[in-house]
Amino acid sequence: MSLPGPSITVQSINVALVKLQCLGVVSCHGKLTLTARSMVKGKGKKKTIESAVTIGTVSFSISGKEKKTVRVKLNATGRTLLDTDIGRLTAGLAIRVLEPDPPKTKTESVVLILQKPRGNKRKNK
Repeated sequence: MSLPGPSITVQSINVALVKLQCLGVVSCHGKLTLTARSMVKGKGKKKTIESAVTIGTVSFSISGKEKKTVRVKLNATGRTLLDTDIGRLTAGLAIRVLEPDPPKTKTESVVLILQKPRGNKRKNK
């Protein structure tokens, strides 16, 4: 499996578009998991803890030597983190390839970038 670059486009804060390529002749099957860092505040004198949270998962199947865009629907936590980070969010992308054998997981650091809506330009008068 190959990921063309470190940036992932997000459409209308709901769906991340992950471009993948199956490098072998045989089909590739697996699962994508997007994670992000979230701050959890403790009660009283407890410290703030940073933890990784899952913001989206999806299974995929790609024919051999084929490129495909996989759509990952972001959960509520992912949408909130992307929205509070002004349309950019650093995340981890785990690519778990189940076939061809043997199963393996590759983790990449990526940046989710919210795609700006088109056609809403202001007219100067």
